[in-house]
Amino acid sequence: MDEKMRRLVKWAKGKQAPPFTLDISPTDRCNLKCLSCWQRGFKNIDSSYELSDEKLIGVVKEAVEFGVQEFEITGGGEPLIRKRLVLKLMQFVKNNSRIGNITTNGTLFSNEDIEKIVKIGWDRVTFSIDGPDTETNNFLRGKGSFEKMLKNISKFNKYKKSYGSENPVIKFNTVLSNKNYDKAMDMMELAHKVDCKIVSFEPLTVHSDFGKKLKLNNNEIKKFSEIIPETKSLAEEHGIYTNIEGLTQAQFIEKSNRMIEIMKDENKNDGTKNIDFASASCFEPWWHLVIKVDGSAQPCCLYDLKEENVKNKNLREIWHGKTFQTIRENIKNRQFSKFCSICNAGQVLENRRIRQILGSEK
Repeated sequence: MDEKMRRLVKWAKGKQAPPFTLDISPTDRCNLKCLSCWQRGFKNIDSSYELSDEKLIGVVKEAVEFGVQEFEITGGGEPLIRKRLVLKLMQFVKNNSRIGNITTNGTLFSNEDIEKIVKIGWDRVTFSIDGPDTETNNFLRGKGSFEKMLKNISKFNKYKKSYGSENPVIKFNTVLSNKNYDKAMDMMELAHKVDCKIVSFEPLTVHSDFGKKLKLNNNEIKKFSEIIPETKSLAEEHGIYTNIEGLTQAQFIEKSNRMIEIMKDENKNDGTKNIDFASASCFEPWWHLVIKVDGSAQPCCLYDLKEENVKNKNLREIWHGKTFQTIRENIKNRQFSKFCSICNAGQVLENRRIRQILGSEK
């Protein structure tokens, strides 16, 4: 059992535990204009509400002292827009022997950045990529993005070889759309070619009119389902981990903006009539703490309430406070937030895994 599960078992036994993972969102600003992004509904994204460098560094130090083991540097924008700060945070995380992942569009790294990230032993770099070729990816994510990303992945591999390191592990994250759903096999071949070890597919959540035009129709969903077994087999052949098999359930794609419907069905056949921790539909608020760009603290990356903020409370107060306790009780009682409607397939599948493990601990 891994450390995250050990902490969840403590909660199941009525004891408290600190969050396992802290998400940090440095900025909502971005150098690309991806068609599926939530930002397509906004004309301008400014930096006026971003936490200061000093405050974000303080939050990470506090999280280490609190017992957080994993740090995700991500956000609504491109983290490397604030590169100097992000590199400091990455260095601090590894100096304290914590696990680190950064999600990036991969276009803003310099040679010096990449060498430093390899030298400090950073654990994983997740590249947002929406196509296995120039035409597809650049249509969805912007001119020149594919070429810059592949060039930087090549540099990561060069420095990893130079320093004799397996880290950082390279991961692809792909948003499924009607422009790329039939290219899953090609995506796996590209991953193999560039020594990418993980390929994650996420159904598109519609945030704007642009998103509506990209959503798969029923016929496309059927075609995607038909290529899943072959893609999974190819991934196994290349030694690549992928979540694609979990997407054989078409409802993950059909209901990507109505995920509450799926969550309500999650426990119908769990073998118990009791409402308890181990049969909860979601476990995020017991292991995951997210600090948004403005300092607001959330139980997952999709929540967007403003009740708690690191500007006026410390992490312990927030994590063990009334707001988070209420959220946890609501989830145990299957009272879902409006934000649960845009949950993603990866989180639902992870919650299934957790439920299975906790059930075996009863």
